[in-house]
Amino acid sequence: MSKLINAAIGLSLITLVAGCPFLEIEAEMPEVCMTHTNVEVAGVPADSAQSIDETFAFDDLSAFEQLNDLDADLRFVSATIRATHGVGNLAFINAASLAIASANPDSTLPTRAVYACDGDCPAKDNGLAIPVQDQDDALEYIRSGSMSISLQASGNMPTEAWKMDVEICVAGRASYSF
Repeated sequence: MSKLINAAIGLSLITLVAGCPFLEIEAEMPEVCMTHTNVEVAGVPADSAQSIDETFAFDDLSAFEQLNDLDADLRFVSATIRATHGVGNLAFINAASLAIASANPDSTLPTRAVYACDGDCPAKDNGLAIPVQDQDDALEYIRSGSMSISLQASGNMPTEAWKMDVEICVAGRASYSF
């Protein structure tokens, strides 16, 4: 038994001296969503262009701070807008896109069109799912401290003001070595 313990200790010391991690933990991260509530959309006059362009920011990304010390990979996986006031559903939207940029003035990250649909926007109940188009790394935008979201939509827009919630979800993996 003592030979086995000595061998284990020796192997552990060799691993540590060689610079290899003693233990690595890796986990899949389930979908985590951020929601911007009560985005107010002005009514669109019937005789004008039938589109909207709303921009807002996710400034509180503190829930993701724990990822700063980890080797992590996050991807944008889904976006949903939900009518909350003034309209019963979003079936009037024919095309929609969501672009994401860092709202940090020191950031050099480009604006990315992450979600889009055109003629095939799946409306259900009071929601509209916008399919993901770009699954590249989302973590660099989250680590920038603030994300600017630009939602553009077109269709037979209501002439009265309405409100919506916008939900953006990410998922991925994280690992830690020691």
